[in-house]
Amino acid sequence: MYGILRFYIQTKVVETPEIAPSLASFASACEVVDVILRVKKRVTSLGEGGRQLRRAVSKFMRDHKAAYNLDYLKVKPHWCFDIADQMEEDEDDGWDILLDGWVVERLHRRIKSHANVIDNLSRFEGSVLSAMLNTQMESLKATTLEGGLRGDIQPCPGFVDAQMGPHVVDEFGKRVSVADVVINGDIPGLVHACVIEDQLMMLIVQVCQNLEVSLRIC
Repeated sequence: MYGILRFYIQTKVVETPEIAPSLASFASACEVVDVILRVKKRVTSLGEGGRQLRRAVSKFMRDHKAAYNLDYLKVKPHWCFDIADQMEEDEDDGWDILLDGWVVERLHRRIKSHANVIDNLSRFEGSVLSAMLNTQMESLKATTLEGGLRGDIQPCPGFVDAQMGPHVVDEFGKRVSVADVVINGDIPGLVHACVIEDQLMMLIVQVCQNLEVSLRIC
């Protein structure tokens, strides 16, 4: 969703003086996300990423205030400063990866599916935890740290040694799925299949010919 939203703003929104402050605020918010993604993909070190994140969040807050005054301003962005501090501390402790806390938060929703079907409230917590642990154990059995295809893997028609599937994950944990929008240079495309042949990861993409880039925010 982040990539689609950003691509739409960059290609469909024409900058005018009236919306220039809003676009600047949006671009600054994107830079906050991009800093975190660069660290996550190990393009930027933890320590340098922490310093960049601190500057990016500060700039976003200034641009957001310039565009919207104090409307819609929440105190929650302060947690980004905590992440910046944690990045620098982790690098000092010898770490070289960014732990993805959002995955942990998303997994909390897995409990809801178990909790909704339990009517016996006398042992509610125990029943939910038991069901959740069983689900998690099954999930861990299918988990691998190696890159490759994920999901329903099938032979790729017309290629003897190739396989295709709905998802692919590289050695750094980057995941691409069918229906994702990817960009090669300035050319966007819609992913139709993820393919691996002789350990080479590839995407089958439908190129979007009719889109033109009219505004570059970053």
